[in-house]
Amino acid sequence: MAAIFPLASLTVSGDVAHRLLNLPHEGVAFTGYLTGISLFVHGSVLLGAYLTRDGQWASIGIADGEGAGAKQSTDIVDGTDGPSPWMISSLVRGILLAVTATVGTNQALFKYITARQGEFATHRYAAIRLLRGDDPFDSMREVWQQINVPPVTIALVYTPWALLPIDVAQAGWGILHISAIIGATVLVARTFFGSRIPLDLLAVMIVLIFSVYEPWRDTIWLGQPNGFIYLFLSIGLVMAMRNRWFLAGVCIAVSLVFKPVASWVALYVILTRRWSAMVGGAVAGIGMIVITLPLAGVNWWWVWITRKMGDLALGNALHSNISLQAVHARLSLVSHAYYDANALPSLPLSGVLNGLMLATAFMLVLALTRRSRPVSDGIGMGLEWSLVIALSLTTSPLSWVHYSTVGIVAFLVLLASTRAPDWSWSPRGVRVAIGTVSLVAFALLSMDEELFLVRTAYWWETWPMLGSIPAASLPLLVMAISLRLWLHNSWLDARSAQDGGQKAVISP
Repeated sequence: MAAIFPLASLTVSGDVAHRLLNLPHEGVAFTGYLTGISLFVHGSVLLGAYLTRDGQWASIGIADGEGAGAKQSTDIVDGTDGPSPWMISSLVRGILLAVTATVGTNQALFKYITARQGEFATHRYAAIRLLRGDDPFDSMREVWQQINVPPVTIALVYTPWALLPIDVAQAGWGILHISAIIGATVLVARTFFGSRIPLDLLAVMIVLIFSVYEPWRDTIWLGQPNGFIYLFLSIGLVMAMRNRWFLAGVCIAVSLVFKPVASWVALYVILTRRWSAMVGGAVAGIGMIVITLPLAGVNWWWVWITRKMGDLALGNALHSNISLQAVHARLSLVSHAYYDANALPSLPLSGVLNGLMLATAFMLVLALTRRSRPVSDGIGMGLEWSLVIALSLTTSPLSWVHYSTVGIVAFLVLLASTRAPDWSWSPRGVRVAIGTVSLVAFALLSMDEELFLVRTAYWWETWPMLGSIPAASLPLLVMAISLRLWLHNSWLDARSAQDGGQKAVISP
């Protein structure tokens, strides 16, 4: 039975096998590849059936049968007893794992992990130039083809890899990067779903995301550090939920060293007066700068601050930039701007729209997050964290598709919130709207950006804004999170008012 799925789901088949196995004949490579995958899938099914047999993992709620649901759940969104909704047949789960392993192996692993990770190689070479005392930014090129990260990032993140041979460095970076993505996803899923979601179904989910979610595939292909940003922001969320704000601040600072993908998270801790998080972030940030200063050099810091920060703040209109600032700029530019790597000129209409966007985002954060929230309100904290991450991606001058790697935090929290008590309390129409908007946002982010360019560029001259369709994903995600958080806050207020009324009736 398991052999059916490799035959049915081979999507890049012979070409990938030929390149992977490095055999002279594609037919031989394809045969060996198919045989190996079939054996692997058979083994996966047998291993899955063995590990999930009755009584094997009943103590943690993963085995079949009544014993699986006997233990009280530690799920933060559903503390009721009863059988877990995840319990399905071991055979079905084994087959699901086999199918997704096969599809994921074709769609994600072979095609993307075997890439040359060009962006990583470029930044590694910048570290080599820094070690030699040369210009690490490659300032003679166009601004968006230069190295635009600050000196602390080059010194701290990429210099260790510059000391290794390129092949070893690329393999090590790729393995650690993918491990960071998987680790962050498991951490967030376990935090919000508890032990009620079995490990094999969690593996199925991760492989499927690898197969279809373009930001993950893009960041692996390019060798960008977004997986590490995702990991540290996920750890920071868990620390915040446990009221360990100092460590949460440290995690935020470390994520910003890789790239300022989640700058609104730092603003969030300021607006909500998380003083210990500010201290932790300041200590970590200043410490990393001081430690790397002998290598990074004051001179290169001066160059970055005086010459590069201004260009970075202007952004650009390249087609792979899905921020709202890029969309606003394209309203005043022709379709050729989608291919222009230079910083944007001064655009009055864009400036007005950007100001309105930032003011709206600021008011959203103030309205939805500045409230007293008990430590036990994990869903509320997760939704707040997701909101500021989504706002960071939406409002930034620059949000390449791969920056949305961290967006999976928001989608997982939204999914987990459907099992919270206030979800059934909410009007059905609102629930349908939140679910629909979330799915559309995920689908738009999962579009193959390069394929979209090939298929639609012919019409961009007539309808320039057609190329900005993928950019609708981030505002839609902000909309879904904001509405869900508003419903959650309203439910908390209603319950608090009800509890207060009952106390008033009882009191003499």
